[in-house]
Amino acid sequence: MEYRLLNPEYFAPIPDISRVLTRIGLDPDEDLSPSVAHLSKIMLAHMMTVPYENLDISDYHRQIDFSPPHLFEKFVVNRRGGYCYEINGFFMGILQALGYTCYALSGRLLFGKPVAGPMSHRTTIVTIGGAEYLCDVGYGAGCAEGPVRLDEPGVQTIMGSRFSIRHHDGGEFGDMTLVKHTKRGEEEFYTVYKQPHTPLEFIAQNYHTSMNPASPFRAKRVVRLRTETGSIVVDNTTFRRKVNGEVYEETIPSYARLYEILTGEFGMVVPRLSFSADFPRVWFFTGASVPAEDLPLPAGDAPVPAHDGQNAEAPSPAPLSPARGNQTEGAGERRRYRMTVPEYFLPLPDLDAALARIGLTREDTADRSAATVGTIMWAMLRTVPFENLDIYDYKRRVDFCLPHLFEKIVLNRRGGYCYELNSFFTGILEALGYECRPLGGRLLFGSPPWIMAQSHRTAIVIVDGKQYLCDVGFGGDGNAEGPVCVDDAGIQEIRGRRFQVERHPGEPFGDVTLYRITGEGKEPFITVYARPHTVMEFIAQNYYLSNNPSSRFTTNRMARLFTETGSIAIDNKIYRRRINGEVFEEEITSAERLYRILTDDFKMVVPKMGLSADFPRVWF
Repeated sequence: MEYRLLNPEYFAPIPDISRVLTRIGLDPDEDLSPSVAHLSKIMLAHMMTVPYENLDISDYHRQIDFSPPHLFEKFVVNRRGGYCYEINGFFMGILQALGYTCYALSGRLLFGKPVAGPMSHRTTIVTIGGAEYLCDVGYGAGCAEGPVRLDEPGVQTIMGSRFSIRHHDGGEFGDMTLVKHTKRGEEEFYTVYKQPHTPLEFIAQNYHTSMNPASPFRAKRVVRLRTETGSIVVDNTTFRRKVNGEVYEETIPSYARLYEILTGEFGMVVPRLSFSADFPRVWFFTGASVPAEDLPLPAGDAPVPAHDGQNAEAPSPAPLSPARGNQTEGAGERRRYRMTVPEYFLPLPDLDAALARIGLTREDTADRSAATVGTIMWAMLRTVPFENLDIYDYKRRVDFCLPHLFEKIVLNRRGGYCYELNSFFTGILEALGYECRPLGGRLLFGSPPWIMAQSHRTAIVIVDGKQYLCDVGFGGDGNAEGPVCVDDAGIQEIRGRRFQVERHPGEPFGDVTLYRITGEGKEPFITVYARPHTVMEFIAQNYYLSNNPSSRFTTNRMARLFTETGSIAIDNKIYRRRINGEVFEEEITSAERLYRILTDDFKMVVPKMGLSADFPRVWF
């Protein structure tokens, strides 16, 4: 039977099983073929490396996405964890990639009491040698730490604890129940219907469990990880460490200490902002009232590049955005800085995958030159669309750190706007060994141009001592589709268009301006400041543009992609195709047609739900 998947991202396989196995402490070359012993080993390894946690719900107030590409980014790249819909989904994806036969079940939590509530749990059944086993790595605490055989009539001892399966086929609230046997008696964990579920069945459950204000996951912070000698747990503002049966408890006094525990004890990469559900809110990027020793060092205790503008010798011509070198204080003493948002300084997770996304290989980019930079720019313009769907349609927070962009652009074949696209572009270049310097830009529209707030991110790339302005995130027509040499004051022709760079130090709205040269004269296009930037400077700009109700990104749907013969573009409800100079225009009349254009023409993987901000809502 032929069919179409409404949400194909939920059916995607785990992207890279070798990296996943490494993440959970297993050797990718080890034999983990289907067997009960191997299954037990995988379960225990998972529980000892991937924390059960609800920070996205309790602290960051993010909507939970349990699609495998997103979970790969969250669990593997950022070393995070999740709750049952995420953890058991990820675990099942691992098993399927290793050749196990398994299916998902929905559970009704009982918490030791015979009280039936809504389905709010996901678990897994694995079949080995004709026998079925219940496997759950996403319960949080006290559950079986190994597979529980379904057809075993008696009590089974698993990692020192005793469990059984109570069958009641045709029961009103479930067909079977997982029971734990303790000195206090029998404790019923949850009951399930033995009916295989597809990922689509968990979408509504996950939404209700994570978004409902009455959900216990929103009211309480929980982080838990099994260790060799016991466990470590964050329970709201209490940190507990269980070692060989003894429990050591600490009250978490501050936001800084919580961050220290999550990154140091649990090994997570987490944003520091937003941990304020039960601490006074402090904006850490201001540095106000935060002792330096409370801020985490970057990975490897390495100094953060910085530039204070003092004693800097300017070469001639002056470099645009001087490199943020480590200045010295005294003889040989290096200045050291601590980052409050280390995720924005992480490198691109996988260069080969990123190059493959834009149709290139390492061999294509082996020659380090301005021509190669131009090749990468043009490849990206033709494969990664400029688009603002997360802002306009899906109302998602825009996150431009490279691990997130890898998931969005590479795994889900999405695009983004300037803060995302130029971040991804420079991430590729830096992974290839180029020196890149981020710049904030002010777009110039009209004649004379309107002066607006800085609303653009671009970059300078250094090649053979020369500076090139490179921008793959403009989105509109007429931008330079290749590197523009900033050190060349003459007119430069780039893919059939002419450009010129002018320097005007000390101007209040920008030190350097890029002009387009047309038959009508010289048109200012963008102006930038030559002062240095770090990626942290773009956090406030990105937030303003993606959330402000008057922003053109929140009020207009945009998508644009270059093609071999022209371009394709979406402007609100208008779809335009430019082919060899001719323009063909179509009015988009429904969310269904918009979805088809995005998936068929732009080749994106996008959720269908949500594309209805300006169409009548239809539940597809």
